[in-house]
Amino acid sequence: MKYVPQLPGDPRVPGEPDVRSSLEFPPPPSPLAPPRSSGAPESALRAPGSPQASLLLSRADALLARSAAAESASDIFLEAYLAALRGAGAVGALASATRSRSRNAWVLLASADPAFTAWAEYFAGHSSTRAALESGAARTVTYAHADEFHGQVARFLGAVRLRVDNARAVERYAC
Repeated sequence: MKYVPQLPGDPRVPGEPDVRSSLEFPPPPSPLAPPRSSGAPESALRAPGSPQASLLLSRADALLARSAAAESASDIFLEAYLAALRGAGAVGALASATRSRSRNAWVLLASADPAFTAWAEYFAGHSSTRAALESGAARTVTYAHADEFHGQVARFLGAVRLRVDNARAVERYAC
C-alpha cells in the first residue's frame, strides 16, 4: 500500500488504501494529443451534465458533513444515505441523454456507469433500513453501523468526485 497524504476535505480515512488507485477511470487526455474518435455521438463523449454533477456533489458533501454532526445514529444514517443519493445523481448527470424507465437511484447509478455497480448494490442493500427509519418503524441503527455506513458514503463520494473531475478534464480537452 502506498502512502498518499490526506488533504483538508479529503473523505478518505487515514491508513485506508487509496481508492483512487483501484478505480479504472482513464486518465484525462493530453492537451497535445489529437482528439480520439470512438464512433460514439459527440453528446456521449462530452459531459454536458458536469456542472449539474458538480452541484449535486457539493450538496452530497454538505449532507455528509451534516450527517457527521447529527446526534442520533438514525440521523447519521439517514443524512449519509441522502448524501449517497446525491452522489448517485451526480454520476447520473454525467451519463448520456438516454434515460431509464426505473426511478430507483441505485438501478440508475449502475446503468449510468457500470464502474459503480458494486456501490449501487451496497446502497440498495441499505434501502430497507432507510425506508424503515423514515416510516418510524421500530428498527434501530447502532452508532457502529451508522459510523461504518458514513465511512462508506465518504469513500463513495470520493469515487464520484474522481469521476466528476475526470469528466471536467475530458470536457476541457475535447474542445
